[in-house]
Amino acid sequence: MNTSYSLNSIDSHFKLYHWFMICITSFTVPLNLLVAYVILFKSPAHLTTYKYVLLNISFWLLMSDIVVGVFFIPVPILEISAVVPTGLVKYLDRRVGFSCVVIHIFCMYESFVATLFAFLYRYLCILQGPDFMLKSGRRFYYWAIIAATMVIPSGSTAIFGITTYIDHDEFRFQVSKHGKSSVSMANQHIGNGDIGGAVSDS
Repeated sequence: MNTSYSLNSIDSHFKLYHWFMICITSFTVPLNLLVAYVILFKSPAHLTTYKYVLLNISFWLLMSDIVVGVFFIPVPILEISAVVPTGLVKYLDRRVGFSCVVIHIFCMYESFVATLFAFLYRYLCILQGPDFMLKSGRRFYYWAIIAATMVIPSGSTAIFGITTYIDHDEFRFQVSKHGKSSVSMANQHIGNGDIGGAVSDS
């Protein structure tokens, strides 16, 4: 299989996918903004603090859509286990593209935690009533748990993820030490400045 194609040929192969992602994002971003507006200004009074739980879910899904569907738009190159950004980051520094991956992981984690909060909120409403968050004796306790759950695990993941970034020249040097065809092929792409991604030894 001839895999020595340039970034231009990658764009042509995945052109339909690229525009499909743009169309999907053009639909989901305004929809999420509309959802946020409805939650904030059209929610019935009995939802009280639950509307902020829903808003939290909507916010992180919106951020994930923007990162993936506007800035990154990843195209997989399975022959060398790499991902090529075809969104706005391809015009920016490589560190920005790598940061988009880390930010996307961060947003996906936060959306998972936000969904978990929605489940726990409903469960506590059944046990303690819908106004359990308003009880003065436990308000700080609940908010402290929420803040810790949202900040500590995802923040730690983002910090350690950013530290795994390898400088472009260092990455080329590490790749050049391997003689396997898949890695040599990746080195050819990287030498041409076409691809910035993760390379496997298999």
